[in-house]
Amino acid sequence: MADGHILVIAPDTGLRLSLVFALETAGYRVTAHEDLRSNGTRYDCLVLDDRAIRGRNEDVVNFCAGAQPVVLVADGIIPWLSDWVARVVEKPIAGNALTDAVGAAIAPPG
Repeated sequence: MADGHILVIAPDTGLRLSLVFALETAGYRVTAHEDLRSNGTRYDCLVLDDRAIRGRNEDVVNFCAGAQPVVLVADGIIPWLSDWVARVVEKPIAGNALTDAVGAAIAPPG
């Protein structure tokens, strides 16, 4: 059973609910929002849908830097963001790709 508190940010309601379901089924506690926002809570990992990335690249990078580690759910690699994410899970998400990526991102080093 997994352990950790995960923040999911995805603007599409269906995708957001699917991500939450997959992570909760794996045993994670999950908080979800449709857009980038911080409430001061510390999370063990951020799962970020690429469609939530709007605005200035600098703002997104700053948000991700403060929310490390980040698992990006995307149609592909986003070069300017690649240094700030621990893992990329490509859409459509297959099998356990999301939970495996989150588990690897929050695993202690070594």
